[in-house]
Amino acid sequence: MLLALLLGTAWLTLWSLGSLPLTDVDEPVYGQVGREMAHAGWAGWLTPHLGGQPWFDKPPLFYWLTALSMRAWGVSEWSARLPSALLAVALVAATYALARRCFPQERRAGLWAGFALATCVQFFLLARAAVTDMTLALTLTLALGALYAWTQTGRGRWVALAGAMTGLAALTKGPVALVLIGVQAVAYLLLTRQARRLLSAALWGGLGLCLLVSLPWYGAMIHLHGRLFIDGFLGANNVTRYLQAEHSATSSPLFFVPVLLGGFFPWSLLLPGALAAAWRQGRSEWAERSMDSPALFLLLWITLVFVFFSASQSKLITYIFPLYPAAAVLVGAWLASAVHTQEAKTATRAETFRLLVPLGLYVALSLALVILLFSVRAKYGIAPQTIIVWASVWAATIPFCLALGPRAWAIPGVAVAWLLLSAWCSPTWRTQETEVSDRRLAQAASLVVPPGGSLYALGLKHPSLRFYARCPVVYEDDHAQAAADLKAHPGAVYVLRPEVLDELREKYGVVNCRELLRFRRTVLIQATPARWGGGAAVPGHFTAPVRAREITEHL
Repeated sequence: MLLALLLGTAWLTLWSLGSLPLTDVDEPVYGQVGREMAHAGWAGWLTPHLGGQPWFDKPPLFYWLTALSMRAWGVSEWSARLPSALLAVALVAATYALARRCFPQERRAGLWAGFALATCVQFFLLARAAVTDMTLALTLTLALGALYAWTQTGRGRWVALAGAMTGLAALTKGPVALVLIGVQAVAYLLLTRQARRLLSAALWGGLGLCLLVSLPWYGAMIHLHGRLFIDGFLGANNVTRYLQAEHSATSSPLFFVPVLLGGFFPWSLLLPGALAAAWRQGRSEWAERSMDSPALFLLLWITLVFVFFSASQSKLITYIFPLYPAAAVLVGAWLASAVHTQEAKTATRAETFRLLVPLGLYVALSLALVILLFSVRAKYGIAPQTIIVWASVWAATIPFCLALGPRAWAIPGVAVAWLLLSAWCSPTWRTQETEVSDRRLAQAASLVVPPGGSLYALGLKHPSLRFYARCPVVYEDDHAQAAADLKAHPGAVYVLRPEVLDELREKYGVVNCRELLRFRRTVLIQATPARWGGGAAVPGHFTAPVRAREITEHL
């Protein structure tokens, strides 16, 4: 059964993995840094670079994995996303092992836990994205799982594994990994009355191994780049981002409540029951002065991740993903217990009520999600047919759940339908790729950029331009300087928004430019000799020595 679960997860994460272009704003950045690292040779793997400049947004582990994938399989969307897809399968296996470790009395807890994780919404999305979240979730899960195994057995190999994984987590996300794992270890040992273990040689040896894994890179960066690294990475990308909100809409302390409800869907409907059961078990074990409390350990895990990132002033919806494995284990153990009890086999009024409540929430959330998808489909490039098919399957699962009655495995049927549908529909997003990536624009622009020249992006920060253009991309914000360059350098190619082009013409008198095409609410223009004049794009007439068909082939 475990093998079937892992093979199913691998198929769902790898199938059509490269069907979408790398979507702005994060994926092209990670892909470009990985590509520059792969092409720089082994000596260039120490310092990440973006556009030839040192880039300290994240530590290097995910960049290393991406670079290795691109060296092995070439530069493509598939190779950029492959590390996340493979690590997603490993995370399901780690979640299965964690559940077996925490709840050995429930034979099926591991399978339920792995299944719950593999079929929740956010797991599916992050497993198919070139971002660091899956790498962090895996390293953190292995570190905390090994830490719990050490508290159970006292064997030094577990704390060594925990130290090594903590070091890798620090090379994935930064000091936040040390904070989360360290606070979890201290809090759990204190609550289970094992404070003396905080001074054990094994634990300090694990800490030493963590530093041995992570500190060499941090030390090298401080030595090579000094204040640039300290202020850029430790300052701006960690401390400042935690203390100052980048977007006012994410500053609410309740920001992650709907994120958890939607991201862990459909299992978020069962999470309150699983948390309540774990709370009762943990409170009972604490009252009995037990030194082994898996429920308490998992509740701490979920609480610490949720509270820590809720306190952050800057928030992204992926920040709480590291708590999903712990939540999946609690849901899996709760389901395994329900399925194997006599009460789960008898349809009583109370059990029917317990099914209808999450089912009602499921219907309400489904309708709200359909409305939300239609409202944002243009912004995020969701094909209308995808939403229609999703809604149809959601409607079809309602009688399916009712037919099953009040059995604990009704909701998993919904999860299967959701995941299979998502995998099937993902290629349909290709029809809307112009809304999520500048791949076609960048490839078309590369045809008109003079040899040895650059593509200039005025007022645009789309990273996909740099990843897909077959020429250097220069990002500019100074409109006056751009106007001067367009007047002085015939042949210069710019991509900008239509209103910016109007400003250049009206305010700065730029008339010697010609529109080549309009794409994704942007305009591709090229400066022409003054005697040519300007004008709008005319099909078949381009200022560069390239046929119209060669450009339109990319659109």
